[in-house]
This record gives sequence, structure tokens and C-alpha cells, in this order.
Amino acid sequence: MLYGKPERRRKSRPDRVDPDDAEYVLRRDGECVIAKLVRQGFIPPGHQCAGRLTIEHLLRFAGRRVHGRRHTVACCLSGNVDGAASKWRDELRDYVARVEPG
Repeated sequence: MLYGKPERRRKSRPDRVDPDDAEYVLRRDGECVIAKLVRQGFIPPGHQCAGRLTIEHLLRFAGRRVHGRRHTVACCLSGNVDGAASKWRDELRDYVARVEPG
């Protein structure tokens, strides 16, 4: 008796930020938060913003990103990729605590 190839499991897509939350965060911040914090004096100068705005997650739980308005900020692509957002994560969390009610 011949058996066919076993069916492959479909890989689930990684969970994504809810589009409403992403739109809210991009409108709330309006620009790269790292650049905003440099202007306000919370982060020393040196970051060059480049690329489109992306969503940066500030919290992980059990290895997975936590989504939500209080756990995400708008960050330029270069800040998200080159590690600047990870380097200044505590300052970014303080920023969200200042601007997000509740």
C-alpha cells in the first residue's frame, strides 16, 4: 500500500498589532519617539532618524511581544533595526507612562 506525503502543518502567522492600536500609536506619537526624546533632553544626541515609522514593542512576556497602546511606541525604521530603541527602552517606557492616560 502506498502512502502519500504527510500533510504539512501550516505555519501560523506571527501575531500582529491590532490595526486600530497601531493607528492610535502612530497618531499619538506623530514622529519617531527617540528623536522626540532627544529634543526634550531625555536621551543624548546622536540618533539619526531614517526610514518609515514602525511600531516598537516595549514589553515581552514569555518570549512573545506584548501588544497594546501602553506597550508600543512609534519609532523610525533605523531606530528599530539598529538597536537604539532597545538601548533606550527604559526612557521609552517613561515616555509612554507620561503620555498615556491610566
